[in-house]
Amino acid sequence: MLDVLAQKAHTSSPFEFYAHVLGARKGRARILSRLGTEASDPLDEFLNLALVYEQRETPSLQGFLNWIRAAQSEVKRDMEMARDEVRVMTVHGAKGLEARNVIFIDHTTTRAEGAHPPRLLTVPIASAPPGATALIWGSRRDRDVGPMSQSRAQALEAARDEYRRLLYVGLTRAADRLLVCGARGVNRAPKGCWHDLVLTALQPLSEEISNDEGKSVALLQEHRLQPRDKHHRRRNTPRCRLGSCRGRHSRHRRQ
Repeated sequence: MLDVLAQKAHTSSPFEFYAHVLGARKGRARILSRLGTEASDPLDEFLNLALVYEQRETPSLQGFLNWIRAAQSEVKRDMEMARDEVRVMTVHGAKGLEARNVIFIDHTTTRAEGAHPPRLLTVPIASAPPGATALIWGSRRDRDVGPMSQSRAQALEAARDEYRRLLYVGLTRAADRLLVCGARGVNRAPKGCWHDLVLTALQPLSEEISNDEGKSVALLQEHRLQPRDKHHRRRNTPRCRLGSCRGRHSRHRRQ
């Protein structure tokens, strides 16, 4: 099948090729069976982009893929909040969606730089034009030489930035109520995990109280929230509760 598709890629326009893969080759059916009906919108938008590209540029599959990478398109989707169902998805899958109630679960086992820290390092080439780089596979940290140590640090920081960016995506999916959960297992939670980032940000603005069950919770004090500058007007402040038990929980509720 790969030989047939490779031959078709040489003779077909981008839209014709991907329409064939998704249609005659049952690609759409397989993707939907794996990812669910939510994948329909991105697939349709992808085909629309193929048509737009063919109207603007000389059609070629390689050119289309380069154009897609540079465009960085984002598909906005409707969560259909009125549907009476619970959806379970990753943060990546929830991009562009919104729901009234969101439960944000951090398993507190993955490090901020990922389960497998980046090893493919980009390093500058000495005595080469500015911007020239090379790729080096970094094994153990104690074997780094030359610019590898700095390159490794930059790659780790980029991975942490992506980790925090996904946190922001997850936190902004809720329209009315957001519940942030984290659980303590046998191993200690890694430093800078999602739950701890939220907890660290909200605890200084909270006051410890006891709830009806006698458990310690933290209630967000609205008077501690100050506008960022004189041009920023504070709107209705959400109430926020942070709880502590064997699995620590924090609750963020918009009133």
